[in-house]
Amino acid sequence: MVTVDIMPHEGKEYTGRWMYHFAENFNEDLGAFRFLPFARWYDRVAAIPYGSDDEIFPDSEKEIIEVVARPEYLMNRATWPRLDCKKKAILIGAWAAANGVPFAFLAVSEKPSKEIHHVFPVVCLNGQWKTADATFPDYHIGQAFPITHAEELRR
Repeated sequence: MVTVDIMPHEGKEYTGRWMYHFAENFNEDLGAFRFLPFARWYDRVAAIPYGSDDEIFPDSEKEIIEVVARPEYLMNRATWPRLDCKKKAILIGAWAAANGVPFAFLAVSEKPSKEIHHVFPVVCLNGQWKTADATFPDYHIGQAFPITHAEELRR
């Protein structure tokens, strides 16, 4: 069973499938946190400091890598003191999966070139789809972003 996947970047589709795998199949890793109201869980995830994969794994600088993991590992601050957008999205997706809330991961661009550079979850709360990008602590549920291109990642 794979619990952490450190891989050469093989494209957003491949990474997206692993993100869904970890969020949907390991949501029990959240333990009692899965019972928190969504807004409290979101704030908790947003408060985790941001760190990119190349900051966390500096020895990989010769190749572009992707790192995704099951929630149990991502919640361990000693092992993962900082998380990037993918890892925070997995935690939000895991809460949604644990609570039967529909969710999806969006790969997006805010650049004029429309080059994908970011991922975040959207969740269906009370029948309304809302952005749930917890990448930074000043973001909030339902926040609008200047997106130039978006693609829903597939399971």
